[in-house]
Amino acid sequence: MARTVALITPTNSHEGINLLTQLLGSTDIAQEVAGCGLTVPPSDAVGLASAIERLVDDRALRAAMGVRARERAEERWSRTRILGRFERQLCELAA
Repeated sequence: MARTVALITPTNSHEGINLLTQLLGSTDIAQEVAGCGLTVPPSDAVGLASAIERLVDDRALRAAMGVRARERAEERWSRTRILGRFERQLCELAA
């Protein structure tokens, strides 16, 4: 199992969130973060500090990733989407 540490920082109501994760290996979370946040390997303090500085220093990057994160969350993780997927899976199992 991959070890994951996530730092999630809210932006504002018009954007999503900025997500910074420390990941070990390839994980589903890494795929979710792609384009919406930054990843660094676990125990890489220098890389983590660099990624945080990048988010702090680059307002346009933060805003763009925040918008993409919000879009992705609404597309994949809204209550309606989750329940719809769950219902389809139950119907497939029952068939």
